[in-house]
Amino acid sequence: MGHDFLYDWSTAPWRRSDPGDGGSFNETACAYYPMVLGATSETATLPAPAKEGLMVILSVDTAGGGTRTVTVTNGYNQDEETSIAFSDARDMAVFFSIKVGTAYRWALIAEEGTTATTEDLSVDTATITTATITTGTITDETVTNSTITTADVTTATIDTLNLGYAAVNAAGNVIGNAAALASGFSVVDGADNTKGVQLPVATAGQVVAIRSSVAAKTLEVYPQVNAAIDALGANNAYTMAAATTGGSAIFIAAGAAQWWSFPGEID
Repeated sequence: MGHDFLYDWSTAPWRRSDPGDGGSFNETACAYYPMVLGATSETATLPAPAKEGLMVILSVDTAGGGTRTVTVTNGYNQDEETSIAFSDARDMAVFFSIKVGTAYRWALIAEEGTTATTEDLSVDTATITTATITTGTITDETVTNSTITTADVTTATIDTLNLGYAAVNAAGNVIGNAAALASGFSVVDGADNTKGVQLPVATAGQVVAIRSSVAAKTLEVYPQVNAAIDALGANNAYTMAAATTGGSAIFIAAGAAQWWSFPGEID
């Protein structure tokens, strides 16, 4: 029969004393442990629960400069990882006991500041508004007013897409001394039929857009060393044509060593 978690939580004296370095958080009821960490490395153990429906909270009350690594018997997630380290004040982890077959296990349901490994969130359909997404994969979703950094986006509807922007002064006359560009959109000043810029280290699908602000002067655009633009060969410059009010072009990477150009309007 299940355990009456809400009753126990509301009536039990749930605050416990920190067992300290080498101690064990032995629990048969819901509990909260405010830990006091010392200046050196410490260890502790959270044994397997005795029944289902328990909640145990471990948090750092006082940080002493050291780290306490807690070993959770039988693991705390689907991958059965067992180790969680606490270092700073307010680091915390919340565990709930569940029954798996004939055994009882701890499931990590929340954490802040620890080294715990949390499981990935999978959402079938989502609308994301005003979010920062870093190194992620977005598929078939709507993303609005958000910053997306190093993410794979597949079949997504994106409202208000802003590329990174930079103002750059052209420099040098060979691949080794041209001015560096970043991904996104760059307005380049200083073109004089000799000076140049250099595309960043490429990853497939990366986009760099360039607008030269100098009229009637060509701009040299170099790849990284051992990379190529179009069929020009490794290390050779792409020459952006001179125009009445300046030239423009878009470069898209097909891989680490290959860029393809898409010339803009020439006026």
